[in-house]
Amino acid sequence: MTAKELKAIVREAVELDRDLAAKRKRLDDLKAALKDEAGKRTGEHVETGNGGRSWRYEGEDGSICNVVFAAPLLASVVKGDAFEPMKALAGTVWKKLFTFETAYKLVPDFRAAAVGFLGQEKADKLVSLCERPAGVRVSFETKRLAEVKAPAESGPKPKAKRGRKTKAA
Repeated sequence: MTAKELKAIVREAVELDRDLAAKRKRLDDLKAALKDEAGKRTGEHVETGNGGRSWRYEGEDGSICNVVFAAPLLASVVKGDAFEPMKALAGTVWKKLFTFETAYKLVPDFRAAAVGFLGQEKADKLVSLCERPAGVRVSFETKRLAEVKAPAESGPKPKAKRGRKTKAA
């Protein structure tokens, strides 16, 4: 890809990112209004199979909006002050409703600590067993903000007014 093609792709991506951010804001506002309205129309709610409720409304073009009021989520782990009251309520069936598990957490600065205790070779193997894949992120800055935060390799540039940073994609 040529430098000119790459510059064009960056420009188009920034423009799309701005458009999406504006549309996402409008969509969030519309969803909030629909949630609010659905909350007021409790007589039109239908029970879902898992203890929640749903509300359905048809738009002027026949499109459908579904607002789901999900049932409360169950905690995956019981911690702290909740433990004793739960155990008291469950009584003799406590062990039939709950299982005990032990979990290990990595210490702060785990990578450096592993090298210190095990040496680089063993630490690398241990660290790789503890890692999980991380996603790749792309974010954009407007031209004015990019000028203010210019990378060192491009040389110093005059300071410009601060621009708006857009959300990561």
